[in-house]
Amino acid sequence: MTPKTMRMIRLAYGMTQNELADRLNCSQQLIAMIERGERRLSKRMRGRLERVFDLDADKIETIQRLKEMFEDGESNC
Repeated sequence: MTPKTMRMIRLAYGMTQNELADRLNCSQQLIAMIERGERRLSKRMRGRLERVFDLDADKIETIQRLKEMFEDGESNC
């Protein structure tokens, strides 16, 4: 999972970094650093994210594909 994917998940749920940090039991600063690519998303934190948002491999793959589509300008919205 990339930092941008984590950010997309947070935004899709309409959460601030503070709200996500509360749900994941970590600091807002850590969330910000992960989203900026300054810190790596640990396996433990990824596991928390998957549990909190009930994400499985298929959902994560779909989110990553959507992210890539929007970055490449392939959206028809």
